Amino acid sequence: MYDPNWVEEKIVIYFMNWATYFGCAMSALCSLLGFCILVFLRTTSNTSSLHKNTALAVGFAQLSLMCGIDLHEFLIPCRVFTIATLYFILCLFCWMMNQAFHIYSVVTYSVHNNDEVEDGSVIKFMIMGWVVPIIPVLIGALTKGDKFFHKGACFVSWDWFLIVGGPGVGIVFVTLLMKVIALKEYMQSSYSLSEKGNKLVV
Repeated sequence: MYDPNWVEEKIVIYFMNWATYFGCAMSALCSLLGFCILVFLRTTSNTSSLHKNTALAVGFAQLSLMCGIDLHEFLIPCRVFTIATLYFILCLFCWMMNQAFHIYSVVTYSVHNNDEVEDGSVIKFMIMGWVVPIIPVLIGALTKGDKFFHKGACFVSWDWFLIVGGPGVGIVFVTLLMKVIALKEYMQSSYSLSEKGNKLVV
């Protein structure tokens, strides 16, 4: 029979238990510890800058996930942490891609030049690592509104996950592609272009 006083029960999903909290906490701790070590050693190269920013992205992503995933009873904090978590996860992917591009440039430069590798500006890495990831997150949150957020947890709704998951998959693909190209360049540099040089290598 129809009950006029019936209210739909809100489904609450707990994504994490003590094991996942422990794993995220250790990941965040190790990442932030690595960042502090690099800062303490006063490393200034592009490589160390990439490592420091990647460590920050990992640490912030884990902390944001741990602190906000179960705040489903508080609407505004829940959505803030949802956006922050998605943003830092995409930042992590982008910094991984930055590392791949940097490896490719270092390998290519060392193959075609006998001098030391020149450190260029890190501004392009900063833009790609910290600015670009906010674009798909804001597009999803502003265009989809309440539908963008999961009803039972502080995370994105699975119906619209591709808005941020799609760029993430694309970034991972580009990262793997750049690493393969860098490996190919390195392997080719192991052999001389002359037959005599090849015999000496063998």
